[in-house]
Amino acid sequence: MFLAPKKVVDQAGPLILDDRGQVVWFDPLSTHGVTDFRVQTYRGKPVLTWWQGQSDKGIGNGHYVIMDDHYRQVATVHAGNGLHGDIHEFLITPEDTALITVYREMPYDLTPWGGAKQGKIDEGVLQEIDIATGRVLFEW
Repeated sequence: MFLAPKKVVDQAGPLILDDRGQVVWFDPLSTHGVTDFRVQTYRGKPVLTWWQGQSDKGIGNGHYVIMDDHYRQVATVHAGNGLHGDIHEFLITPEDTALITVYREMPYDLTPWGGAKQGKIDEGVLQEIDIATGRVLFEW
């Protein structure tokens, strides 16, 4: 069983339990945000992946971690173009790139809905990142 305790916990970090509920592996982290913990494939081998950082109201500000089957970190993926990776998605593609979700704060006139003229909205962004180089290959 894969768990990613987050928010108000004594110790955050990715956690693997066996079928009896015994700890197989735990990586204690100095953050209160860990999500999307799972097994994926990178460079043809199974890896553990997760997002870590800070999360407020369902939007995150963090990065992604890739660990090999010996629990060694082999890569860290950051959003590009001055943005921060979000908690919702980190998918490694067969081409060893990462698809991630990002939110960008944009100025917007909210007066039609009773808000501020100089208001702000969160715009959803998708990025494809080359894991080896950190280069943004695609952004939408």
